[in-house]
Amino acid sequence: MMPKDDEEFYSKEESVTELIDETEPYLPDGVGIELEDVKKMVATLHDYVLRKDDPLLVTVTVLNAFIGEVEKLHARHNNALTQVMTSQMDKYISGVKKTTDSLGEVLANTSVEAIRNIFRQHDTAIQRGTANAWWCAAIVAISALINVAVFLLR
Repeated sequence: MMPKDDEEFYSKEESVTELIDETEPYLPDGVGIELEDVKKMVATLHDYVLRKDDPLLVTVTVLNAFIGEVEKLHARHNNALTQVMTSQMDKYISGVKKTTDSLGEVLANTSVEAIRNIFRQHDTAIQRGTANAWWCAAIVAISALINVAVFLLR
């Protein structure tokens, strides 16, 4: 049996939709479809006029609320995904930075080592050329002494 207050409430001839303050929309703008748009669409397509307390409009309201909750969930997931992607991107960028730093160091060391190797080869060639010049000078000196000796002995 219903309490007396409930009996009075249900005995009134007001519908539930009349009890809702229609100046304040339940959902923020841009979420779901407006009830007036649904009424116009049904009237245009089916030649049927929906009343304010029609169950179809209740379904639209529930679905609009569902869409609002889905959008909130999408926003939460978007924020979480953004944080994860930012974190992963930071890790990726730091990894790339470490790799490029070490690669730059390796290339610099390799370049320095290559230059040193070229200098060593050049130094070896100069020493070989100097040694050859000494041998040539020695041969010329010995040839000159032999020429002088042959000239004097004749």
